[in-house]
Amino acid sequence: PQAYRELTTSTSTPIHTGEQIYLRHNFKELIETQAVRVIGPDPADIGGIAELKWVAEHAYMHSILMAPHGTANGLLGLGALINVCATLPANYVAFEYP
Repeated sequence: PQAYRELTTSTSTPIHTGEQIYLRHNFKELIETQAVRVIGPDPADIGGIAELKWVAEHAYMHSILMAPHGTANGLLGLGALINVCATLPANYVAFEYP
């Protein structure tokens, strides 16, 4: 998180990460230290939709934007992610799909 924090504070370009971070507890420090401006968990890596929603809400409390990473698990995974994106807090800005 320290390297991300240094990069984030040195540029006006929004820094995004998260698509390969596993489990919500691994997002906690990134969010709480505001090491990035945009967080993008992948539901297939984070542990599912409930975990993605927890990260979105935690990021919202810390003024971090949310751009979930699209899952490569086929149409069912894509459909689930689109539906969960419709329920995210106001910090949702984009949907990243590979």
